[in-house]
Amino acid sequence: DSFSGGSINLHGVTAGNAIFNFNSATSLVLSFIGFNGSILAPNAVFSGNSGQINGQLIATSAAGTTELHDILFSGQLPNSTPEPATWMMIVAGLLVIGFAKRRRASAASTATSLPAAAPRYSCI
Repeated sequence: DSFSGGSINLHGVTAGNAIFNFNSATSLVLSFIGFNGSILAPNAVFSGNSGQINGQLIATSAAGTTELHDILFSGQLPNSTPEPATWMMIVAGLLVIGFAKRRRASAASTATSLPAAAPRYSCI
């Protein structure tokens, strides 16, 4: 991802309450631009040419001449919701447990309702 010229501002939100999430970026290049908020790019190599960040920068590495004004993020992050794959794993696990209990109960009732087998003897 790259940005050049201007500034990124959220109207009515302070820099301490804004976070810009670039979680899938592997490269982030800023040139002559100002960001008012923290930048989260944990998998990115950051390169900055002039400009400024009024917040924090989280990246794999950083190089360049971008000014960093350390403003701590103090905003509220939304509650996390499990991904659909997580829900499917939970449902599948509950189904497996339910089938196992049903099978065990069925096997127990079948075993108690069968007549006992006659002993077998062999002669040599």
